[in-house]
Amino acid sequence: MISDHKDSSHFFVICTMRIYSLSKILGIPLGLAAGYLLYLMFFTYEETHLWQLLSIIIPTVALVIFSGQIDHWYLERHPITLDQPIVDWLAQYDKHYQTLSADQQAELHQRAALYERGRSFEAVAFEEKNDVPFDIRCIIATQVVKMSLHHDDYLMGDMDRIYVYKHPFPSPQHKFLHTYETQVEDGVMIFALDYLLPGLQHPDRFYNICGHGIAEAYTKVYPGADYPSADDLNWSEVESMSGFTKDQIMQVLGYSAIDLLPIYIMYFFTRPDQLRTASPKVYEQIAAIFTSP
Repeated sequence: MISDHKDSSHFFVICTMRIYSLSKILGIPLGLAAGYLLYLMFFTYEETHLWQLLSIIIPTVALVIFSGQIDHWYLERHPITLDQPIVDWLAQYDKHYQTLSADQQAELHQRAALYERGRSFEAVAFEEKNDVPFDIRCIIATQVVKMSLHHDDYLMGDMDRIYVYKHPFPSPQHKFLHTYETQVEDGVMIFALDYLLPGLQHPDRFYNICGHGIAEAYTKVYPGADYPSADDLNWSEVESMSGFTKDQIMQVLGYSAIDLLPIYIMYFFTRPDQLRTASPKVYEQIAAIFTSP
């Protein structure tokens, strides 16, 4: 009886599992049908089998090409949410998250879960690409969605590929070691993991390269927003609200010159009181961008 009970419980769990990839479910019967036809062609070839196989291959190719869109469409209509450990992480470390209403937090949970499944994450090390750990993917997703929560397009345009290196990295565009990079033309954001997490968990001690990079990507995806004038941005304000010197920030990022706007945007989400004190005008301008539809 115990064995029967375990088997029935296991069957119940399988039957109640959430479907996260509709494209894979749709692909199962197509794959089985293609395999069966290949079997028939191998042993009893008939021309009709070839045409039947082609009629299966065409929708299968279309399914592979549009799998991301299909899965995203399905998940938007059958909402998923973040796992509780990620929610707990946000509640502990993310100051902006703590200011959101319960409804806004729930919306962020659902959108971040969709973002994590709708975007491509790849870990890159020694020219080998691997899977980015699930919790890291979710954390990055929450940081992107946090900035785009007021948009219908919370996926932030076509920035659909996130690469994570273990350490600072060079790239074809920037042939020197740096800790983040955004390429809006290719839809790419890149981060160095050993700088990413400390900056998110301990922003008073480590500069937040994740927030900086996402803010830079935002300004590239939405260049027409009413951003503060460059004349109203300066390093003395950045140093006063961040607690880091210009040299320290530049050393962490790895660039010889940067735009200051992403820093101000990042601190709107992570150190709003310091930003408001350092530059009330810039704070109000940024608040108008990120709190309006």
